[in-house]
Amino acid sequence: VGGHTNTFLYTGTPPVDDKVEGPYPYVHRRPDNSICLIVQAYRFGKYLGFLQLEVDSTGRVQKWGGNPILLSQAVPEDQVIVDYLWPYKKKVEKAVEKPVGSTKVLLEADNKLCRYRECNSANLMADAFLDYYANRNSSVPGAWSIVNAAVINGGSAKSSIPQKWNVLLGDLISLMPYDNELVLLNISGYDLLHMFEHGVAKFTWHPDLEGRFLQVSGMRVVYNFNFPSHHRVVSLKILCANCSVPEYEEVKGENMYRIVTTAFIANGGDGFHFNETVKKHIEGISAFDVFEQYFIKMSPIKTPVEGRVTVKHLPPKGNVHARAPRISYLRNPFPLVRLQ
Repeated sequence: VGGHTNTFLYTGTPPVDDKVEGPYPYVHRRPDNSICLIVQAYRFGKYLGFLQLEVDSTGRVQKWGGNPILLSQAVPEDQVIVDYLWPYKKKVEKAVEKPVGSTKVLLEADNKLCRYRECNSANLMADAFLDYYANRNSSVPGAWSIVNAAVINGGSAKSSIPQKWNVLLGDLISLMPYDNELVLLNISGYDLLHMFEHGVAKFTWHPDLEGRFLQVSGMRVVYNFNFPSHHRVVSLKILCANCSVPEYEEVKGENMYRIVTTAFIANGGDGFHFNETVKKHIEGISAFDVFEQYFIKMSPIKTPVEGRVTVKHLPPKGNVHARAPRISYLRNPFPLVRLQ
């Protein structure tokens, strides 16, 4: 049973105009030819999942059927629960109407586009986290920042915010519905490269785009999907921190860097893992609070898409997985050398 990605699986024509991303259930066939049925019912409790199975005496599923059930007005509410939730609902409704600023640009996040390319909504979020720590004074003479960059997962950005002069707190919550603590990572260039390689190593369109695709502030990354998994980063640059003029430099494997990310990534979300040489520092800072204050400070928002993340030869949506040509290569990531 899937969760978190809000994937809508449905067989046939759905009762309302929600985008179907695959059949219900999605049938995954394992290497031993056994099957795994994957089900998921969109988001916000709009549908109730409903799956019927026929299982033989050995426990193997032989037949299946069903579809998510739309919880429309035809399904009566439980009045006891409605009455119990009413005072809390009114408090939430009042809170989300709080004005927080304006945006002159569309902040894109719909259709999971932040999971396969740069998007300005995630740029804005990452900018907020970098700004929060860059505003602290460094103990290094002449250093402009205590961190080099901010890195977040593309799955952090959920819903777009249109161009509007009255952006509300509820709009920010729709864009970034999951709060996290911010975490500082002291990380080597080699581990940083591995982090970015992991973000695109298992790229697939089906059954769903994964949220591990990384979005950045203070970094520039170029991917080439013509190369195999764990060899797709062809350029990785980061802002110097212990400098008086911030400039982008090629990441060097033996160098140490400090980045800000979320506890979700630092603690293994989306499959990210860090060895014990990567040091974590947590202060209990709310990522959403930092984002909200930055949005207020920077309004009206004008964040662009500006080449922070470049993707070359992304497989077309008809392909299930990114497939690489047969090549011979030498792997020396700093700088990267390949022979074709």
